[in-house]
Amino acid sequence: MNIQPRTTSHEPRTTNHGFTLLEVLLTVGISALILISTYSSLRGGWLTYNKLNTRTQSYHNIRNGLHNLSKDIRNSFIFNASNNRAIGFKGTQSEMSFAALIKSKDKKGTNYIEPAKIHYKFENKKLLKARIKGQDILKPSSEPEWTVFLSDLSELKFEYAKEVNPNSQGITWNANYEEKDALPSGVRLSLTKEFKDGKPFSLTQTIKLFQATAKEEK
Repeated sequence: MNIQPRTTSHEPRTTNHGFTLLEVLLTVGISALILISTYSSLRGGWLTYNKLNTRTQSYHNIRNGLHNLSKDIRNSFIFNASNNRAIGFKGTQSEMSFAALIKSKDKKGTNYIEPAKIHYKFENKKLLKARIKGQDILKPSSEPEWTVFLSDLSELKFEYAKEVNPNSQGITWNANYEEKDALPSGVRLSLTKEFKDGKPFSLTQTIKLFQATAKEEK
């Protein structure tokens, strides 16, 4: 009698377990929230950086502009010309003009110093600058060409220092100044710069002057 051994199958069971529709929707929703949060953070950081960069650049431009303006004023002098054509220092709260020494270049690119009549005026939220160089400063028909020096200014004001008594240290600040034979003791400039975020930037700078006079060569 032959007894056949019983055989038992030990094949592993396989199960097919997929994602339900609810699980897929939850995964997509969570991913979307993460992406929105990340985008909002990046956008907020970029806007903050952009504002700071705009302010920094504007502040740098104002500083450079005031440096050049101060240099012009410190190089100013009284130009005594013949035939009563002297160029003195004239200023109001919104504009000023004076003679000054500036650097120029000839056709060969060589630097040299020459006199110029320099104008500054504030209008339409802009500080404008113009200058007439060389012998043209004595021609009444010479018209300066204005260029934008600083822009987006809500306020700008010039003031001029004048000695109360030559023997004392006292000075007074005046809204107007006009002298053909003397420079002011100093010029004070106050300005306010506008920004789109609504936070203005204000600055006041005082420039001291040295008295200097030049005569026209005959």
